[in-house]
Amino acid sequence: DSGVQSCFERRNEFQISDSGKYYLDSLNRIYSLDYLPTIQDVLRIQIATTGFVEYTFQLRGVMFRMVDQGCLTLERRKWMHYFDDVKAIIFITAINEYDQVVHDYLEETKLHKSLELFRKLLSNPYFQKCVIFLFLNKTDLFAEKIMKSHLNQYFPEYTGP
Repeated sequence: DSGVQSCFERRNEFQISDSGKYYLDSLNRIYSLDYLPTIQDVLRIQIATTGFVEYTFQLRGVMFRMVDQGCLTLERRKWMHYFDDVKAIIFITAINEYDQVVHDYLEETKLHKSLELFRKLLSNPYFQKCVIFLFLNKTDLFAEKIMKSHLNQYFPEYTGP
């Protein structure tokens, strides 16, 4: 349908999942009466984190605690105490969200909001002695999107190609 395709081309203006194209391209298969989800179908499901999710695991005798605070940026005071005695932080954000508007803040993109949180994390006294890694993931989607949606439109300081 041309209307759906037109809407999808403007997906950065809406809250459409990164996997939207995959599922739209697979509608005939998914809609069949004998449909069984493939591994890709399951892996591409995205469920937004609500609340505070903590995973602990041990690797080579070292205990790791992985925390996903999802969209709790406004409630930081309530979860900061979880980070006492932190040695390292891996901050992961999707680089392809450089042009995706935030539902509540139509003037800012998801990447802007994420980088704002990262900057606050860097300046927080709790983490002054931590090793902090920044991972920009979803580079495959970024490479596809950058051909149509120019970076300097959202990051005016960018002067590259």
